[in-house]
Amino acid sequence: MTPVCRKPRHGIPDVEANDAEKFLARLGQKKCFLLHLAEGLDTTARSHFLSLEFKPGEWAVAESLAGIHCTALEKSDYNILKDKGPPWSGLLSATSSCMEERQK
Repeated sequence: MTPVCRKPRHGIPDVEANDAEKFLARLGQKKCFLLHLAEGLDTTARSHFLSLEFKPGEWAVAESLAGIHCTALEKSDYNILKDKGPPWSGLLSATSSCMEERQK
């Protein structure tokens, strides 16, 4: 019997500001949501993280969000992630030295 393989669901969407509340609701339904977040070093990359703030001080960030890389983030951005308690996989060998520099 040939095993049935489901078509993988994948994609790396950018979360836009007008969808942040919907994204937060979606995070609430997941145990883990992997997202390439703020990948790069420019302001455009960081803006994808900043678009997760849907109201002043209210972020579409939850424990289920696992941000991958996050190299465009600044120290204050990491504090937001830390306060919300999600895992972060940015300390990969390819990105760790970059992240260390941005934390200074």
